[in-house]
Amino acid sequence: MPVAENILIKQLDLELNGGCNHKCPMCPQADGREKDFLKKLPFDVFTKIIDDALQYGLDTVSLHGSGEPTLNRDMPKFVQYVKSKDIKCISFTNGSKLTADISRELIETGIDVLRISSIGYDRSSYAHWMSMDVFDEVRANVKTFVKLNEEMGGQSDIHL
Repeated sequence: MPVAENILIKQLDLELNGGCNHKCPMCPQADGREKDFLKKLPFDVFTKIIDDALQYGLDTVSLHGSGEPTLNRDMPKFVQYVKSKDIKCISFTNGSKLTADISRELIETGIDVLRISSIGYDRSSYAHWMSMDVFDEVRANVKTFVKLNEEMGGQSDIHL
């Protein structure tokens, strides 16, 4: 199939996992999602989307959406595929499932940017806006990611 000259796809935003472990009041997840949206993106579909978009100038893939990407145990595999194509990979997470193990795997695969999405300047405001009281756990997870990234010589940026 010939590439249309006027089509340019610089960034794809893909949702790896339709479900979320939070029910934040400002998010569509708060009222729940239809069952069809709670599925995980199959890896073969993901790779086809990436491969098809490469012909249109793709240079960045963002793994986010209304779902929490770290709930997909294969997230590092998805990141690794993106990086194998020499394109930038970023992701958004609420940070509550950002364990040392997944942090290590994401750093090893070369994720470029990891953004922690949280609202609240203290435990009380965080619990209100993020729907659960995991303020200290998220802070600890972020600190662990930063420390591992430094120790492993990773080039990942973390944005709060």
